[in-house]
Amino acid sequence: MYTANQINLYSRSFSVKIQFIIHMHTLH
Repeated sequence: MYTANQINLYSRSFSVKIQFIIHMHTLH
């Protein structure tokens, strides 16, 4: 069972990865 803090941390790091991927795609 995950704690709310772990889920929040995971979703935050995931959204950062998505933003990074989008940023790299917009550069090209």
